[in-house]
Amino acid sequence: MKNKVLGYSLLRLILLAAGIFLIYHLAFYFLPKNIQEDQFSFVGELDLIVDLILIFSIAYSTFIYLEYRKFRKNRQFDLSKTALVILVISLLIVISSFFLSFKL
Repeated sequence: MKNKVLGYSLLRLILLAAGIFLIYHLAFYFLPKNIQEDQFSFVGELDLIVDLILIFSIAYSTFIYLEYRKFRKNRQFDLSKTALVILVISLLIVISSFFLSFKL
């Protein structure tokens, strides 16, 4: 069971990190051309990165919460505890990106 929990947690954390990594590196291409060619395009890119991370982390948190409920229903308590820890991590990302998106 320990191996199953480790595999689950590593896979979910890698998916979270990969999603944020892809958003960070591909956000420039979602900007309009006039902002891309501007001298201060990094400000628009940073704002877009924070907004996209907010959307992604809300969707990811919802997915993890549904998995948490499924594990609790099936009485897989080790996996549900792991899902709860990952849910807390993703909720911290949601809260921080929420505050950053309205402070920028």
